[in-house]
Amino acid sequence: MYRNVSLDLLRLLMAFMVVAIHTRFLSDLSEALSYVTVDGLFRISVPVFLLINGFYFYPVLQQGKQRRWLKRIFGLYLIWMLFYAYAWLDISENTVTAWLKVVHRMLFGYLHLWYVIGLFGAALFFLRLHRLPYWILWFSVIVTFFAGEWIVYARTYHLFYGSPLDRLLAFDWVHRNFLFLAYPFFTMGYLLRAQQLDRKVSKPFVVIAAILTGGLVLAEAFYNYTHPPADTLVTLFLFVPALFLLFIQMPFQAKSKTLALYASAIYFIHIFFIGLLKEHSTLSPTQLTLVVFVLSVIAGALIIRLHKRFGFLL
Repeated sequence: MYRNVSLDLLRLLMAFMVVAIHTRFLSDLSEALSYVTVDGLFRISVPVFLLINGFYFYPVLQQGKQRRWLKRIFGLYLIWMLFYAYAWLDISENTVTAWLKVVHRMLFGYLHLWYVIGLFGAALFFLRLHRLPYWILWFSVIVTFFAGEWIVYARTYHLFYGSPLDRLLAFDWVHRNFLFLAYPFFTMGYLLRAQQLDRKVSKPFVVIAAILTGGLVLAEAFYNYTHPPADTLVTLFLFVPALFLLFIQMPFQAKSKTLALYASAIYFIHIFFIGLLKEHSTLSPTQLTLVVFVLSVIAGALIIRLHKRFGFLL
């Protein structure tokens, strides 16, 4: 069966952006350029992944394979949490606080793995609502996303300064979770497929929309550079689906899913190389980005081979 390789290319591009975010790409060359990319444009990466996940969840649900899908995602989360246990599992002090930290990590994920458990939670929540009319699902997408954005800006501008709520909002997991970030983009992807909007929207319109909304993302990033920075940009709500629709209309077809597997492998393994190189090298952030990406691609080849043999790594 042929697949849309253009989406696999998009995934690979997003994987590079994730690496760049975690290595602070370009920060050694230009603070402004690094901020606009790393804390601006590159923030589309996980929302794009989530939207693609939702898009491909439509046939999964139609075929009644959602339980199998959920088991695979949760198994993936457990495997990679176990792989990174050396970094987050600290029970050297057998105290209530130490165990609460372990439970917190298991619930919200270690660093980049929040995306996987967020995806799992978003799918579970969506399955409770998926029989509702499409317009209600779109309304839920808008409400959950902008509720998350309200939290982001409430914390950025300290609307509850001096209160316990202000201290609570300072934690990323309060807004970067299954409900306020994963669910909106996952459900958006599902709806694009269910309503066949990827086929109904014309290519010229998509190109113009992607250019304009991409410009809005950059404008918001520039604004945030000179003002209190926000963790999630409002304009992602427009640019992410526009970029997705732009790529999906590119006529690249192939039978192989190798590029998609490489994107996943890079996403999962890159944190390991970042930690290793930060401890044993003096690479600049830009150098670190490139070296980590190359090493992740090389390691990805091995991970893909193991995945094809055992079937549970990606």
